[in-house]
Amino acid sequence: MKWCVALALSLWVAEARADSSVESVAPPTSAVGGGVGFPGIVHVDYQRWIGKHTFVELGLTPLLLHNVVSVGLNQELRLSPSSWKTEHGLAVGAEWMHIVNIGGIAGGPGVQLGYQFRRGWFGMSVSGWVGQAVGGEFSGEGLQSTNVTLWAVKRTKQP
Repeated sequence: MKWCVALALSLWVAEARADSSVESVAPPTSAVGGGVGFPGIVHVDYQRWIGKHTFVELGLTPLLLHNVVSVGLNQELRLSPSSWKTEHGLAVGAEWMHIVNIGGIAGGPGVQLGYQFRRGWFGMSVSGWVGQAVGGEFSGEGLQSTNVTLWAVKRTKQP
């Protein structure tokens, strides 16, 4: 329990320090990306920023015998000042994942934790997700996901 409090406090301090700098990098508005992971073997993702540090993420693995869809609401905790050319952050969020494949159907809520960085129009993220299947043939079983994604980032125009 003590390490959880220490981690939360250090993230809060890092976020406050990162926000104290002068804003010189235009904030992102959206990002489209793709990558590899498990169970979403090859996936495409879309991020839409709805606040300064908040974004909605949609993930899709459209394979014939293995399909994964996920929707999540994430909060980014900045680890570097916004004035740096490269932005670093931890993404923490709640997500719903649904899997439909030849082995069965499973879906449920979960928690996502990841690291992402962005530099100009390019970004990369590494994330993990754990959850619980609700209803259906896999009810009560654990679900998990890991992903590495490369992003094309769209930013607001600065005057």
